[in-house]
Amino acid sequence: LVEYISSQGWNVSCLTVGRLSFIRDRDQVFLGTEDGNVVVVDVVPTKQQARPASGNPAMMQQDSVMLMHPVGAPVLQICTGTFVANYSAHTIAVLTPKVLIMYDVEGADSDTPPYLTQMYSHNLVETAFKMVPIPLQSDDYNHLLVMGIGANMSIYDGDQCVLSRVISTSLHPGPLAVCVATASIVVGSSGTVRCVKYSLLASHSVGGKKLNFDWSVAVGDAVVDIQITQNEVMPNIMTLCRRSLVALTPHGEILFCFDLQCIGLAMKSFSRGAAQYTISIVSTNTGAILVLRDNILQWTSHTPFVARFLDLCDAREAMGMLAIADSNQLFVGYLGSEPSLYRIPIAPNRSVDYVGKKQQMVEFEEQIRMYGGGGTEDSAKVVLKELKASLEASGLDNPTVS
Repeated sequence: LVEYISSQGWNVSCLTVGRLSFIRDRDQVFLGTEDGNVVVVDVVPTKQQARPASGNPAMMQQDSVMLMHPVGAPVLQICTGTFVANYSAHTIAVLTPKVLIMYDVEGADSDTPPYLTQMYSHNLVETAFKMVPIPLQSDDYNHLLVMGIGANMSIYDGDQCVLSRVISTSLHPGPLAVCVATASIVVGSSGTVRCVKYSLLASHSVGGKKLNFDWSVAVGDAVVDIQITQNEVMPNIMTLCRRSLVALTPHGEILFCFDLQCIGLAMKSFSRGAAQYTISIVSTNTGAILVLRDNILQWTSHTPFVARFLDLCDAREAMGMLAIADSNQLFVGYLGSEPSLYRIPIAPNRSVDYVGKKQQMVEFEEQIRMYGGGGTEDSAKVVLKELKASLEASGLDNPTVS
């Protein structure tokens, strides 16, 4: 990875990439800290050093932090988007263990630095674990789905909690995602990936019959993350397990499984190209970044630290950069021009006609018997010289003839 910007000193607990409404040409990195702060880092710093004479586009970070806002509790997750009806500007949803807060960004049109103002706040029923936006085809904004540690799911629409259901009896919660094509919610827990329709979840009554999932697939390992590529052909449910990457169809069929040969920590999957293949970027516990095209490893790179969080971001002149972070530092960079995959060198193939060489050696031995004993010394030297030349031409190095 080639460094674009970097920053240190943050006790990072989550990372996401978004774009503020008043900035059109680049993304921002949103960091949540265990100290209870929301930090917004601009991908293109406001003050930059001049480019080096070598033409390397790497830039050193000088003043890239746009704002820092305290929320009073450790930040579990941050989502950016439109979460309020009849409000076109992007809002920032911050999930803490006990409270879900929605912020608006102010101060963009003045000379003062931007700051956050609270719009809505929801006290959660149980301690939160995960949050994911729910895109709605009928509306121009998204709902927010929050999962608690007891697998209680609550859906929030602006200032209202419109739904609260318990859909799983697992001992612990897990990652979740929303499939827009099938209008369903995918949950991973205890080595199993389950899917339930959004309409079935909404119509299920509290305390009624047990909720039945549409399908359930055992992936054989603990589920770390679930992401769904929203392509036009067929969405892929990319499931990152501790030691493998599993791709599922929206109907629960396994497409492929890739063995990571190490422990996976974070993943970013997206669709690209006319053939709608899936690109997956996986960070591992060995400090390696794996780039896969479907189930084929295309690229690997080592990072200066073990990346616990990763996402993609765009800048003015650099598209598709990789933002990674651990508990103490943030690094934004891009892949170099040469892959670092190790390939076994191909040995030179020298084919030898052993039958022909054996016949030739018989002929030379016959000539040595004819001229070596009773012939002249000059004739014997000629025969030995021809023998050495023939052996060298056949590919045998350092021939020895006595």
